[in-house]
Amino acid sequence: MPTRHQVILEKEKRWKRRLYRLIPSYRFSNDIYEDAVKERLGVGVRWVDLGCGRNELACELAECGAFACGLDCWIHPHLVHHPSTHFLQADVGVLPFKDKSIDLFTSNVLMEHLPDPASALKEMHRSLKPGGYMIFRTPNALHVLNLMLRLIPEGLKKKMINVVFGISSEDVFPTYYRANRLNVLRKLCRAAGFNEVRIQAIEDVHTAFGIFFLLSLLYYAFVRLKPLAFLRTNFVVVAKK
Repeated sequence: MPTRHQVILEKEKRWKRRLYRLIPSYRFSNDIYEDAVKERLGVGVRWVDLGCGRNELACELAECGAFACGLDCWIHPHLVHHPSTHFLQADVGVLPFKDKSIDLFTSNVLMEHLPDPASALKEMHRSLKPGGYMIFRTPNALHVLNLMLRLIPEGLKKKMINVVFGISSEDVFPTYYRANRLNVLRKLCRAAGFNEVRIQAIEDVHTAFGIFFLLSLLYYAFVRLKPLAFLRTNFVVVAKK
């Protein structure tokens, strides 16, 4: 019998098909993020996926020939003995890598959970080789949905996310949003030492349920205006050392 999360994923697929029929050129922030990662992978690339959690992106893309490593504060048991990817348990604020030893750092919805994102960014810059990249995707603290969620007590938020999206409460972590505004992100990346910083703001249409889909489409039309880009759902950041 499928889990609640699997049932919701099937609903999302149906609403996504409707979305692509309405807007054939539409792309979700996660697709844009993964394309940016794939573009910089190749044989011999030393790649670390920070906050890997249950997301097995490093496992999925290991066939590209990169030396892939997943790092998190806790490693899920089913990942420990993966044949093509190494996993490390460590703090992103004190990375266990030598100076100038990594080609690529990535993270997907991690930055908002860090109490000190500035330290993590500086650690990535320290560990990257000259010309190396840092790529991450993180939500926008000014998006209307995130503003609403920040007003809800943590315990109640976990229950709501479980009901709406079918995500287990153990996979919902505290959020701080200390690097999650467009101007703050750019400032922190520059302060960490990154010279080339490109930040893309993307509005993700919600596809879990019909009412969310319709309301989200209206919001998508609203924030498509360039001056309102700072209100879009997610940021995809590509920074070069």
